[in-house]
Amino acid sequence: MRFFTCLTDDHNLWLVGLAAGLCLVGSIITFRLYRRLRAAEKGTRLAWAFMGAVATGATIWCTHFVAMIAYEPGTNISYEPVLTGVSLGVAIAGSALALWVASRTVRFSAEIGGVLFGLTVVAMHYTGMAAFATDAVIHWSTAYVAASVVGAVLFGGFAFNRARQAGQVLPVALMVLGIVALHFTGMAAMTVIPLAPMSGDLAADPANVIMAFAVSAVGLMMLGTGVASHALDMQSRLQAKARLDHLIEGSVDGMVVAQDGLILAANAAFADLAGVAHDALVGEPLSRWLSHTADLTIGGLTQSKLAEAGGVEIPVEIAVRRDGGHAVETDLMIYAVRDLRMRLAQER
Repeated sequence: MRFFTCLTDDHNLWLVGLAAGLCLVGSIITFRLYRRLRAAEKGTRLAWAFMGAVATGATIWCTHFVAMIAYEPGTNISYEPVLTGVSLGVAIAGSALALWVASRTVRFSAEIGGVLFGLTVVAMHYTGMAAFATDAVIHWSTAYVAASVVGAVLFGGFAFNRARQAGQVLPVALMVLGIVALHFTGMAAMTVIPLAPMSGDLAADPANVIMAFAVSAVGLMMLGTGVASHALDMQSRLQAKARLDHLIEGSVDGMVVAQDGLILAANAAFADLAGVAHDALVGEPLSRWLSHTADLTIGGLTQSKLAEAGGVEIPVEIAVRRDGGHAVETDLMIYAVRDLRMRLAQER
Protein backbone atom coordinates (compact mmCIF):
# COMPACT_ATOMS: atom_id res chain seq x y z
CA MET A 1 0.00 0.00 0.00
CA ARG A 2 1.36 3.36 -1.04
CA PHE A 3 0.64 4.92 2.40
CA PHE A 4 2.99 2.53 4.23
CA THR A 5 5.73 2.45 1.60
CA CYS A 6 5.75 6.26 1.58
CA LEU A 7 6.15 6.28 5.35
CA THR A 8 8.83 3.58 5.61
CA ASP A 9 10.81 4.10 2.39
CA ASP A 10 10.61 7.86 1.77
CA HIS A 11 10.97 9.24 5.30
CA ASN A 12 13.57 9.40 8.04
CA LEU A 13 11.68 7.54 10.77
CA TRP A 14 13.57 9.29 13.61
CA LEU A 15 12.31 12.66 12.37
CA VAL A 16 8.86 11.18 11.84
CA GLY A 17 8.90 10.19 15.52
CA LEU A 18 9.93 13.74 16.43
CA ALA A 19 7.03 15.12 14.38
CA ALA A 20 4.61 12.76 16.11
CA GLY A 21 5.98 13.79 19.52
CA LEU A 22 5.49 17.48 18.72
CA CYS A 23 1.98 16.69 17.55
CA LEU A 24 1.19 14.84 20.78
CA VAL A 25 2.48 17.63 23.04
CA GLY A 26 0.71 20.27 20.98
CA SER A 27 -2.56 18.34 20.99
CA ILE A 28 -2.50 18.04 24.78
CA ILE A 29 -1.94 21.80 25.07
CA THR A 30 -4.64 22.48 22.47
CA PHE A 31 -7.40 20.63 24.32
CA ARG A 32 -6.37 22.11 27.63
CA LEU A 33 -6.75 25.59 26.13
CA TYR A 34 -10.01 24.53 24.46
CA ARG A 35 -11.48 23.54 27.82
CA ARG A 36 -10.39 26.84 29.34
CA LEU A 37 -11.90 28.74 26.42
CA ARG A 38 -15.24 26.99 26.91
CA ALA A 39 -15.27 27.80 30.62
CA ALA A 40 -13.93 31.35 30.27
CA GLU A 41 -15.95 34.40 31.17
CA LYS A 42 -16.78 36.88 28.44
CA GLY A 43 -13.94 39.27 29.22
CA THR A 44 -11.23 36.61 28.89
CA ARG A 45 -12.51 34.58 25.95
CA LEU A 46 -10.50 36.44 23.31
CA ALA A 47 -7.26 35.90 25.23
CA TRP A 48 -7.89 32.17 25.58
CA ALA A 49 -8.97 31.95 21.93
CA PHE A 50 -5.75 33.65 20.81
CA MET A 51 -3.55 31.33 22.87
CA GLY A 52 -5.50 28.32 21.65
CA ALA A 53 -5.18 29.41 18.02
CA VAL A 54 -1.42 29.93 18.31
CA ALA A 55 -0.87 26.59 20.05
CA THR A 56 -3.12 24.67 17.66
CA GLY A 57 -1.78 26.36 14.54
CA ALA A 58 1.80 25.82 15.67
CA THR A 59 1.04 22.15 16.36
CA ILE A 60 -0.27 21.61 12.84
CA TRP A 61 2.56 23.58 11.23
CA CYS A 62 5.38 22.03 13.26
CA THR A 63 4.13 18.51 12.63
CA HIS A 64 3.92 19.16 8.91
CA PHE A 65 7.32 20.73 8.43
CA VAL A 66 9.29 18.42 10.70
CA ALA A 67 7.72 15.56 8.73
CA MET A 68 8.68 17.37 5.51
CA ILE A 69 12.28 17.68 6.69
CA ALA A 70 12.07 13.92 7.25
CA TYR A 71 10.93 13.42 3.63
CA GLU A 72 13.70 11.94 1.45
CA PRO A 73 12.47 11.61 -2.15
CA GLY A 74 15.98 11.23 -3.59
CA THR A 75 16.08 14.75 -5.07
CA ASN A 76 17.14 18.18 -3.87
CA ILE A 77 14.26 20.03 -2.24
CA SER A 78 13.59 23.56 -1.06
CA TYR A 79 10.66 25.64 0.18
CA GLU A 80 9.29 28.91 -1.14
CA PRO A 81 9.46 31.26 1.90
CA VAL A 82 6.31 33.32 1.27
CA LEU A 83 4.02 30.32 0.89
CA THR A 84 5.69 28.71 3.89
CA GLY A 85 4.79 31.77 5.99
CA VAL A 86 1.29 31.83 4.52
CA SER A 87 0.80 28.20 5.55
CA LEU A 88 1.52 29.12 9.18
CA GLY A 89 -0.97 31.99 8.96
CA VAL A 90 -3.59 29.62 7.52
CA ALA A 91 -3.02 27.20 10.40
CA ILE A 92 -3.40 29.86 13.10
CA ALA A 93 -6.37 31.67 11.51
CA GLY A 94 -8.22 28.43 10.79
CA SER A 95 -7.55 27.15 14.29
CA ALA A 96 -8.91 30.37 15.78
CA LEU A 97 -12.17 29.96 13.85
CA ALA A 98 -12.43 26.25 14.71
CA LEU A 99 -11.86 26.76 18.44
CA TRP A 100 -14.23 29.72 18.61
CA VAL A 101 -17.05 27.79 16.94
CA ALA A 102 -16.37 24.61 18.95
CA SER A 103 -16.51 26.57 22.22
CA ARG A 104 -20.09 27.75 21.60
CA THR A 105 -22.89 26.12 23.58
CA VAL A 106 -25.28 25.65 20.65
CA ARG A 107 -26.08 22.18 19.34
CA PHE A 108 -23.38 20.52 17.21
CA SER A 109 -20.98 23.44 17.71
CA ALA A 110 -18.21 21.08 18.85
CA GLU A 111 -18.62 18.87 15.79
CA ILE A 112 -18.75 21.86 13.42
CA GLY A 113 -15.63 23.27 15.05
CA GLY A 114 -13.95 19.89 14.64
CA VAL A 115 -14.81 19.82 10.94
CA LEU A 116 -13.37 23.33 10.58
CA PHE A 117 -10.25 22.12 12.38
CA GLY A 118 -9.93 19.22 9.92
CA LEU A 119 -10.31 21.60 6.97
CA THR A 120 -7.68 23.85 8.54
CA VAL A 121 -5.22 20.94 8.66
CA VAL A 122 -6.00 20.20 5.00
CA ALA A 123 -5.58 23.83 3.93
CA MET A 124 -2.32 24.18 5.86
CA HIS A 125 -0.90 20.93 4.45
CA TYR A 126 -1.58 21.69 0.82
CA THR A 127 -0.53 25.33 1.15
CA GLY A 128 2.72 24.02 2.61
CA MET A 129 3.03 21.56 -0.25
CA ALA A 130 2.60 24.42 -2.71
CA ALA A 131 5.81 25.82 -1.19
CA PHE A 132 7.58 22.51 -1.90
CA ALA A 133 10.04 22.82 -4.78
CA THR A 134 12.30 20.18 -6.28
CA ASP A 135 14.09 19.31 -9.51
CA ALA A 136 11.50 16.66 -10.37
CA VAL A 137 8.08 16.13 -11.89
CA ILE A 138 5.33 15.70 -9.28
CA HIS A 139 2.26 13.56 -9.97
CA TRP A 140 -0.78 13.70 -7.66
CA SER A 141 -3.26 10.90 -6.96
CA THR A 142 -6.77 12.34 -6.73
CA ALA A 143 -7.98 9.36 -4.69
CA TYR A 144 -5.33 9.81 -2.00
CA VAL A 145 -5.91 13.57 -1.86
CA ALA A 146 -9.64 12.99 -1.37
CA ALA A 147 -8.95 10.35 1.29
CA SER A 148 -6.68 12.76 3.17
CA VAL A 149 -9.40 15.42 3.22
CA VAL A 150 -12.13 13.03 4.38
CA GLY A 151 -9.89 11.54 7.07
CA ALA A 152 -8.90 14.92 8.48
CA VAL A 153 -12.50 16.12 8.63
CA LEU A 154 -13.78 12.93 10.29
CA PHE A 155 -10.99 12.75 12.87
CA GLY A 156 -11.40 16.46 13.63
CA GLY A 157 -15.15 16.18 14.14
CA PHE A 158 -14.83 13.12 16.38
CA ALA A 159 -11.98 14.65 18.40
CA PHE A 160 -13.96 17.74 19.37
CA ASN A 161 -17.12 15.70 19.92
CA ARG A 162 -15.24 13.48 22.37
CA ALA A 163 -13.67 16.51 24.04
CA ARG A 164 -17.14 17.42 25.33
CA GLN A 165 -18.23 13.93 26.26
CA ALA A 166 -15.14 12.02 27.38
CA GLY A 167 -11.85 12.39 29.20
CA GLN A 168 -8.61 13.88 27.96
CA VAL A 169 -6.94 10.88 26.29
CA LEU A 170 -9.37 10.06 23.46
CA PRO A 171 -9.70 13.60 22.02
CA VAL A 172 -5.91 14.00 22.01
CA ALA A 173 -5.44 10.60 20.35
CA LEU A 174 -8.01 11.44 17.67
CA MET A 175 -6.42 14.82 16.99
CA VAL A 176 -2.95 13.27 16.63
CA LEU A 177 -4.33 10.58 14.32
CA GLY A 178 -6.12 13.20 12.24
CA ILE A 179 -3.04 15.37 11.73
CA VAL A 180 -0.62 12.49 11.15
CA ALA A 181 -2.99 10.55 8.89
CA LEU A 182 -3.70 13.67 6.81
CA HIS A 183 0.00 14.36 6.35
CA PHE A 184 1.08 10.89 5.31
CA THR A 185 -1.99 10.20 3.20
CA GLY A 186 -1.32 13.51 1.48
CA MET A 187 2.33 12.56 0.98
CA ALA A 188 1.26 9.17 -0.40
CA ALA A 189 -0.79 11.11 -2.95
CA MET A 190 2.42 12.59 -4.33
CA THR A 191 4.79 10.72 -6.65
CA VAL A 192 8.14 12.44 -7.28
CA ILE A 193 9.81 11.60 -10.61
CA PRO A 194 13.40 13.00 -10.60
CA LEU A 195 14.72 14.90 -13.61
CA ALA A 196 18.25 14.64 -14.91
CA PRO A 197 20.66 16.98 -13.04
CA MET A 198 20.91 20.42 -14.60
CA SER A 199 22.54 23.75 -13.84
CA GLY A 200 20.81 25.74 -11.18
CA ASP A 201 19.59 22.70 -9.27
CA LEU A 202 17.90 23.60 -6.02
CA ALA A 203 20.17 23.51 -2.96
CA ALA A 204 18.56 21.40 -0.30
CA ASP A 205 20.87 21.61 2.69
CA PRO A 206 20.71 25.39 3.45
CA ALA A 207 16.93 25.35 3.01
CA ASN A 208 16.56 22.45 5.40
CA VAL A 209 18.77 24.11 8.02
CA ILE A 210 16.73 27.32 7.83
CA MET A 211 13.50 25.35 7.98
CA ALA A 212 14.70 23.37 10.99
CA PHE A 213 15.44 26.61 12.85
CA ALA A 214 12.04 28.03 11.88
CA VAL A 215 10.21 24.94 13.05
CA SER A 216 12.17 24.94 16.31
CA ALA A 217 11.24 28.58 16.91
CA VAL A 218 7.56 27.90 16.33
CA GLY A 219 7.78 24.83 18.56
CA LEU A 220 9.17 26.97 21.37
CA MET A 221 6.33 29.43 20.81
CA MET A 222 3.85 26.57 21.10
CA LEU A 223 5.39 25.31 24.35
CA GLY A 224 5.62 28.86 25.69
CA THR A 225 1.92 29.31 25.06
CA GLY A 226 1.24 26.16 27.04
CA VAL A 227 3.36 27.35 29.97
CA ALA A 228 1.68 30.76 29.91
CA SER A 229 -1.76 29.17 29.83
CA HIS A 230 -0.84 26.96 32.78
CA ALA A 231 0.23 30.01 34.80
CA LEU A 232 -2.96 31.89 33.92
CA ASP A 233 -5.07 28.85 34.68
CA MET A 234 -3.49 28.36 38.10
CA GLN A 235 -3.89 32.04 38.95
CA SER A 236 -7.53 31.96 37.88
CA ARG A 237 -8.23 28.85 39.96
CA LEU A 238 -6.56 30.30 43.05
CA GLN A 239 -8.52 33.53 42.72
CA ALA A 240 -11.79 31.63 42.25
CA LYS A 241 -11.10 29.43 45.26
CA ALA A 242 -10.25 32.43 47.45
CA ARG A 243 -13.42 34.21 46.31
CA LEU A 244 -15.63 31.23 47.04
CA ASP A 245 -14.00 30.53 50.40
CA HIS A 246 -14.57 34.13 51.44
CA LEU A 247 -18.15 34.02 50.18
CA ILE A 248 -19.28 30.89 51.96
CA GLU A 249 -17.39 31.24 55.23
CA GLY A 250 -18.44 34.86 55.72
CA SER A 251 -22.15 34.09 55.55
CA VAL A 252 -24.45 33.37 58.49
CA ASP A 253 -26.74 31.42 56.15
CA GLY A 254 -25.93 27.94 54.94
CA MET A 255 -23.79 28.10 51.79
CA VAL A 256 -23.05 25.29 49.34
CA VAL A 257 -20.94 25.23 46.16
CA ALA A 258 -21.84 22.35 43.83
CA GLN A 259 -20.85 21.16 40.38
CA ASP A 260 -22.80 18.55 38.42
CA GLY A 261 -24.91 17.99 41.54
CA LEU A 262 -21.96 17.16 43.80
CA ILE A 263 -20.92 19.33 46.74
CA LEU A 264 -17.49 20.90 46.33
CA ALA A 265 -17.59 23.13 49.41
CA ALA A 266 -19.97 24.08 52.20
CA ASN A 267 -19.80 26.25 55.29
CA ALA A 268 -20.36 25.32 58.92
CA ALA A 269 -23.87 26.84 58.92
CA PHE A 270 -25.05 24.41 56.23
CA ALA A 271 -23.39 21.48 58.01
CA ASP A 272 -25.32 22.41 61.17
CA LEU A 273 -28.59 22.54 59.23
CA ALA A 274 -27.88 19.18 57.59
CA GLY A 275 -26.93 17.64 60.91
CA VAL A 276 -23.64 16.18 59.67
CA ALA A 277 -19.95 16.88 60.08
CA HIS A 278 -18.58 19.55 57.76
CA ASP A 279 -16.05 17.18 56.14
CA ALA A 280 -18.80 14.63 55.38
CA LEU A 281 -20.49 17.00 52.93
CA VAL A 282 -17.75 17.30 50.30
CA GLY A 283 -18.24 14.92 47.38
CA GLU A 284 -21.78 13.98 48.36
CA PRO A 285 -24.81 14.65 46.09
CA LEU A 286 -26.63 17.82 47.08
CA SER A 287 -29.94 16.05 46.42
CA ARG A 288 -29.35 14.05 49.59
CA TRP A 289 -30.36 17.18 51.54
CA LEU A 290 -32.09 19.43 48.99
CA SER A 291 -34.50 17.89 46.49
CA HIS A 292 -35.52 19.31 43.11
CA THR A 293 -32.49 21.61 42.88
CA ALA A 294 -32.78 21.59 39.08
CA ASP A 295 -36.16 23.32 39.39
CA LEU A 296 -34.83 26.20 41.46
CA THR A 297 -34.87 29.61 39.79
CA ILE A 298 -31.41 31.05 39.27
CA GLY A 299 -31.26 34.55 40.72
CA GLY A 300 -34.53 34.14 42.62
CA LEU A 301 -35.71 32.99 46.05
CA THR A 302 -37.51 29.68 46.51
CA GLN A 303 -39.04 28.16 49.62
CA SER A 304 -38.29 24.48 49.99
CA LYS A 305 -37.42 21.76 52.52
CA LEU A 306 -34.03 20.57 53.74
CA ALA A 307 -33.88 16.95 54.88
CA GLU A 308 -31.48 16.81 57.81
CA ALA A 309 -29.65 13.65 58.88
CA GLY A 310 -32.32 12.62 61.39
CA GLY A 311 -35.03 12.64 58.73
CA VAL A 312 -36.61 15.91 59.91
CA GLU A 313 -37.61 18.31 57.13
CA ILE A 314 -36.56 21.89 57.83
CA PRO A 315 -38.31 24.76 56.02
CA VAL A 316 -35.70 26.82 54.16
CA GLU A 317 -35.42 29.62 51.65
CA ILE A 318 -32.92 29.00 48.84
CA ALA A 319 -31.18 31.49 46.57
CA VAL A 320 -29.18 30.14 43.63
CA ARG A 321 -26.62 31.73 41.36
CA ARG A 322 -24.33 30.38 38.67
CA ASP A 323 -20.60 31.03 38.52
CA GLY A 324 -18.42 29.83 35.66
CA GLY A 325 -18.93 31.65 32.37
CA HIS A 326 -20.69 30.26 29.33
CA ALA A 327 -19.84 26.56 29.47
CA VAL A 328 -22.91 25.39 31.35
CA GLU A 329 -21.62 21.88 32.02
CA THR A 330 -18.62 23.26 33.93
CA ASP A 331 -20.52 25.90 35.92
CA LEU A 332 -20.35 26.09 39.68
CA MET A 333 -23.75 26.46 41.33
CA ILE A 334 -23.82 28.45 44.57
CA TYR A 335 -26.73 27.88 46.96
CA ALA A 336 -27.57 30.14 49.90
CA VAL A 337 -29.86 28.27 52.32
CA ARG A 338 -31.68 30.21 55.06
CA ASP A 339 -33.41 28.47 57.98
CA LEU A 340 -37.05 29.67 58.12
CA ARG A 341 -38.09 27.96 61.37
CA MET A 342 -37.70 31.05 63.55
CA ARG A 343 -39.47 33.33 61.08
CA LEU A 344 -42.38 30.93 60.65
CA ALA A 345 -42.69 30.55 64.43
CA GLN A 346 -42.89 34.33 64.84
CA GLU A 347 -45.56 34.58 62.13
CA ARG A 348 -47.74 32.14 64.05
